[in-house]
Amino acid sequence: MIDYEYGVKFDTIPEVMLEVLRTWRNDPKIYNWCRQVGLIEQANQKKWFDKIQEDQSIQMFSVLGKAVSGDEEVETLLGVAGLCSINTIHGHAEISLYLYPDLKYKKGERQLLFKPAPSSSLAAIKTLARYAFDDLRLNRIWGDTFEENRVEVLNLSTLGFVCEGTLRESYFKQGKFINSVIQSMLRSDYKKVKESWK
Repeated sequence: MIDYEYGVKFDTIPEVMLEVLRTWRNDPKIYNWCRQVGLIEQANQKKWFDKIQEDQSIQMFSVLGKAVSGDEEVETLLGVAGLCSINTIHGHAEISLYLYPDLKYKKGERQLLFKPAPSSSLAAIKTLARYAFDDLRLNRIWGDTFEENRVEVLNLSTLGFVCEGTLRESYFKQGKFINSVIQSMLRSDYKKVKESWK
């Protein structure tokens, strides 16, 4: 378990959660912001799970944190975060993150719709950065975000990621070519901002 007290915890991804995660990933609320092409079948989800157990260039975690509905709060699985394309020679990795926006829970006879706490995405990015720089001793992490995903582009910018540029029409999604924004953080950037994250 990784807990830097930013508001979320990272844990292993239990195999029993694969079907839930596959359902989330195939939901348009997540799918429309991911680079995956086509819906994920059960067999492919299992291959992904097996790969992340064996491939040392990928480290993925379940994200645990608070979800809220009005004034009610639950501690729950929020999504998945991790580092991909980890290269220890060159000291870099790409960040990966998705939090599912609608979490349903029964409370007595009624069903409530919980949403991740508003700060959860920022907390997950902080946790990824600290893990990458302090634990793995990397020098650079980056995000490749669809330009239309303005919330995530803003989240990275807010935390000190620097925009390196826009890849024009780099992905084909929903029947059109779309731009993506490359934002990165260096170890030197992290050292300047990490104290402000507490």
